[in-house]
Amino acid sequence: MKRYLTIIAAIFLSFSGYAQRQDFAEEYIRFKEEAWGEFIRFRREANQEYAQFLKQAWKEMDALQAVPYPHHDPPVLPQYDPDDDIPGPYVPDDIPGPYVPDDIPDNVPPRPSIPDDNLQADDILSVDFFGQRCSIRIGSDERIMLAGISGEDLSKAWTELSDGRFDDTVLDCLRLRRELRLCDWGYYQLVLKTAYAYTGNADENLNTVIQGYILAQSGYKMRIARSDGKLYLLIPSDVQIYGCYLAEMADNLKYYFFDKTYTGGNFSVCDTPYPDERIFSMYIDEMPLLPETETVCISMQSARYPALEMWFCPNKNLTDFLSTYPCCPWDVYASAPLSNKAREIMYPVFKENISAGSEPEAAEMILNFVQTAFEYKTDDEQFGYEKPMFPDETLNYPYSDCEDRAILFATLARDLLGLDVILMHYPNHIAAAVCFNSDVSGDSVMHKGRKYIVCDPTFIGAPVGVTMPGMNNAEAEIIELK
Repeated sequence: MKRYLTIIAAIFLSFSGYAQRQDFAEEYIRFKEEAWGEFIRFRREANQEYAQFLKQAWKEMDALQAVPYPHHDPPVLPQYDPDDDIPGPYVPDDIPGPYVPDDIPDNVPPRPSIPDDNLQADDILSVDFFGQRCSIRIGSDERIMLAGISGEDLSKAWTELSDGRFDDTVLDCLRLRRELRLCDWGYYQLVLKTAYAYTGNADENLNTVIQGYILAQSGYKMRIARSDGKLYLLIPSDVQIYGCYLAEMADNLKYYFFDKTYTGGNFSVCDTPYPDERIFSMYIDEMPLLPETETVCISMQSARYPALEMWFCPNKNLTDFLSTYPCCPWDVYASAPLSNKAREIMYPVFKENISAGSEPEAAEMILNFVQTAFEYKTDDEQFGYEKPMFPDETLNYPYSDCEDRAILFATLARDLLGLDVILMHYPNHIAAAVCFNSDVSGDSVMHKGRKYIVCDPTFIGAPVGVTMPGMNNAEAEIIELK
C-alpha cells in the first residue's frame, strides 16, 4: 500500500504547480483520478483477500507471560555531605560556556476543522480526544453489525467495513494524526476512541474489529485474536513492553495484548499480514497538540540556586494522554521532549541563570534544581505499581523517583546545554552522565571512546562528578538516548 501512496503523492506534487495553468488542468485531473483509482482498486483487492483469510487462517497459541518492570529504587536515599570522604570534582575555569538555543516554539493548540462535505449530522462521529473535540466522518447511516466472532462473522464485517462507508473515517483519522501531531501510540488512542464513538460502547468485539481495520488501512501491523468469546487486538512494538501478555508471531515480532481484560492462556489468532504494514514505534518525537485544561499550579525552586524558581500549571489533557502509555524502556521516556508549554515557562528562567557559567557550572545548576525542586517517593509508594514518567509527568505529579529525575535531568541538559547525555542503570538505581566539550574531573564512565561525567539527580546535594555511595560505575548498564 505504501508504494501506491508514494506514487499518488508524487503525482500530486508533480502537477500541483502546473494545475493552476489552464493547459495543464485537464492532464492534472486525469492523472489524479487514475492514480486514486489505482489505489482504491489495490486496497479493495487487499481487503477482499484479507476477509477471506479471516474465514480460515486461524491458529492456536499460548500467550507468553508479561515481563515485569525492573525494580530500581535504592532502599536508602542518601544526602550528600561535602565533609564525607567522597571527593568532589575539580572543575577548571577555562571551559567554554554552554550552548543555549534561542528558538523556543510557541504552543498553539489546534482546532481541527474537518469539512462536512454536505453529510448529514448522523454521519459525523464526535470524538473527544483528551479535550480536543474531533469530527470524524462515516459514509453511511447503515451501521455495521457483528453477529459473532467466528471466521465467517469477522470476514463479513471486514467486507462491510471496506465497502466504502469507512473510507472517510480512515482519511479523517489520518488527517487528525497530522493536525494533532500524534505519535504512533497517540494514533492508536485516537483509533480506540473512534471505534468506541461508533459503537457507543455497546459491542466490545465490534470495537476491536473496527480498530484493526482502521489501523490496517493506515499502514500499521496488527493481528486479531480471540479467547473465551472475546476478540483482542495484538499490536507489535519497536521496544519491549512491560506488564502486558505477549505472543511471537510468524514474522518473529512480539505482539502485545494492551487490553488489560486479557488474563493469559490459550487463544487463536489470524496471523496473516496485511500488505505493506509497519511496526508501531513507542517513541515520541513531539508532544501532541491538545487544548489547555490546567491543574493545580506547582512551585519549583532549586535549594542551592534560589533564582531557579518557577511556577508551572500542567495541562491535564496532556497528563491524561501520557498516563495511557504502557511501561516502556527508560530511553523512550528520556528521548521524549518537554511540551512547548513547559519549555516556554521553564527555559527562559534557566537561560537567564546558566548562560554566564561554564558547561559544568550550568549542568550543576540544572542538577541541583532536579535534586531539590521535587519530593522523592518510589512508584510503589506513590502509585502502588511501577510507573516511569515522561518529563511533563514529573512536573505534574507530587513525587518522583530516581528514574523520573534522571529522565528530566537528561531532557533539560540536552535541550539547554546541547550536550550528549546517557542514563546509567545500576542495580536498584538510575542516574545520568554528561559528555562535556572539555575535560572535566570527577567520577566518569567511558562509552564508545567518549568520557561521560556522572550526574546523579537523586543523590541530593551532590555536585557534578559524584557517584551515589554503593554504586559501581564500571558495572552500570549504559542506556543511550534517541
